[in-house]
Amino acid sequence: MVNSLCYHTQRISENIGRDINMKRLTLNETWVLCLRKWKWVAEEWEKGRRDIENLKAEWLREHGFGDELVDNDCFFCEYDSQHDDDCKSCPAILVSRNFSCTNVTYIWCYKPTTFYNKLLSMNKKRLEGKTE
Repeated sequence: MVNSLCYHTQRISENIGRDINMKRLTLNETWVLCLRKWKWVAEEWEKGRRDIENLKAEWLREHGFGDELVDNDCFFCEYDSQHDDDCKSCPAILVSRNFSCTNVTYIWCYKPTTFYNKLLSMNKKRLEGKTE
């Protein structure tokens, strides 16, 4: 089941792609966009849709992000690419230095619901000012 607890995601409108300056993506915007996308992907996965790459791309298109506008179809990768592009500025790693999007416990491409819930947990810690 997808956890519906989404912190501070209501600040960005549904026309996200038109509202966001991708060249100056803030950390908070990055988290909001990431959580919105993964919530939808996880919900679609639970409905039986299994092509995660296409689901990610579909969400981006439906929300005004053109092809190749978001690095790896990932807002965390996009944010990182604007800073140092070696994962050191990945918003998730800023919360937990041991985070890896390919960790088999919650790997995004095979366990999108677990991945989304991991992101929610990390975002809660981020908002509380806690890091690991």
